[in-house]
Amino acid sequence: MDTKRNRQKRVRRFVAYGLVILTALVTAGLGLAYYQFQKLPKYWAENQKYLDQTDPQDVDQLAWETENVVLNLLTKMPGYSNLSEGQVQSTTAREGVSRVLEDKDGVLRQQINLTTHQINAWLGRRLESWAANQNIKLPSEISDVMMHTEGGHIVAAFRFKKGQLDAVVSCVFNITITEPGKALVHLVQLRTGSLPATWTTKLLNDKDFKRFVTRLKQGEKVDLKFPHSINDKLTVSVEKLTIHGNGVMADVVTK
Repeated sequence: MDTKRNRQKRVRRFVAYGLVILTALVTAGLGLAYYQFQKLPKYWAENQKYLDQTDPQDVDQLAWETENVVLNLLTKMPGYSNLSEGQVQSTTAREGVSRVLEDKDGVLRQQINLTTHQINAWLGRRLESWAANQNIKLPSEISDVMMHTEGGHIVAAFRFKKGQLDAVVSCVFNITITEPGKALVHLVQLRTGSLPATWTTKLLNDKDFKRFVTRLKQGEKVDLKFPHSINDKLTVSVEKLTIHGNGVMADVVTK
């Protein structure tokens, strides 16, 4: 007989089962969130594997070659490029290259193509010393900076460690050349592990970091016009930037 007392027992039993199931789901969800927070991005793991499995001297050599290719490109003067049109200057590693597109009428047009391996070798070996030479103090909370390309975007990944928080953070940037020598950089996504941005900003509850993220989401203007290192009457400007699956290619004009 279905008495009022029996119905109340069934309701209490149903509520108890519901609470058990809800508790299990919440626990599983938190466990998954923690796993995703700790999970290293594939590109991060691959870069670390490359650095671990490559002879340190080879990584150092690649970093120096990358820097030299860029310096050679930025120090050439119109009429004195020493390379015929279309001639390629390559590193001994034969990865990224630079080449002369045109050199006439006081204007030198060049193109440089750098692979992510080259860029990451330089970031791993030369970033700190370069920053010190430029009187730039890198944040102590950030280390192991690397770059990855993804769907026409640049991904800057780094280890962020502050207090008990230790995570790999990925900033996905869209870079648009607005005019020769000028670019607009937008942060389009922020990831910690593989969590979405809303979780990331809650987990990284740091005022300075949040201020940095807010500014980049609004868009940051970047000057890509530099004084020539040899002739102060010349400037070097990035006029075109192409982000491809294996790195970055830039068209550079010296005049």
